[in-house]
Amino acid sequence: MKKIIIKILSIILKKSNNEVREVIKKFRFNIKKYLIYYRLKLTNIFFNLKLSSYLKLSKAKKGNEYDEIYDTLDILINKKKVRRILEIGIGGHNLDYEGGESLFCWQGYFANSKVYGADIIDKSFIDFKNIKTIILDQGNSEELEIVGKNLGMFDIIIDDGSHFANHQRISFNTLFKYLNDGGIYIIEDVAGSYESSLFGDPDLSIEKNNVTYFSEITHAVNSYTLLKEYKEKLSDKIDIGKIFFSKTIILIQKKIKKEETFSRAEMERDLKNYNQNNKTIHGYEDLKGKIK
Repeated sequence: MKKIIIKILSIILKKSNNEVREVIKKFRFNIKKYLIYYRLKLTNIFFNLKLSSYLKLSKAKKGNEYDEIYDTLDILINKKKVRRILEIGIGGHNLDYEGGESLFCWQGYFANSKVYGADIIDKSFIDFKNIKTIILDQGNSEELEIVGKNLGMFDIIIDDGSHFANHQRISFNTLFKYLNDGGIYIIEDVAGSYESSLFGDPDLSIEKNNVTYFSEITHAVNSYTLLKEYKEKLSDKIDIGKIFFSKTIILIQKKIKKEETFSRAEMERDLKNYNQNNKTIHGYEDLKGKIK
């Protein structure tokens, strides 16, 4: 009887200890959220720092090689006008009370924004003020569509999710239309495009390698000069305004519709008029007839 009582007491104590640990972990994480959130808010008010500094202050686990790309956002987009941000991939894996640092970074820097973090694992313990988490399988285009329809339009989308090459492409092809004009779409860790284990292709095929794929669709940036057959081929990418490549990261900016664009026909017409109105000598054949 004594042994049974001792065993029951040990089980109760063990359970009690686990519950106490859980309460302590939750308390510590909530304090951490509060401190990071208001530290970045005060930084935004009193200092004019680059986004890369916010990444470090929030202790977001982003590589230093991303600093240059993220610091260009100040040039590409007015941070005061950013209202909605979506980041795929929250971090912390399946651990409780881990991850979410970059969500606080975005909200701190883009102070007027609401930030959504999407992950395949429930990370709702991160939710705080203008930061909201959702559960999402980024390899499922139907789930991505639901997110886009219910939470878009976005000003910035960051893909730091599974890093699988096929997931990155599915996410981009589904969510890009839910990006506002002039909005930014960033794909991190595209090194997976060179790894077969991450559904990429070391042989650089356009079907599986995302760097090859986005290199090809850079033609969409100059869509107004494309021949009809290529314009039709890239019809769903015609809204791409700029593409930047850096080490393991790609940045795509959506075209601003109000920007003046020209059709290929207009370009050819203007070129013809120019040649007719300007009697400039072109090439050796024109030149040798002028030599006496």
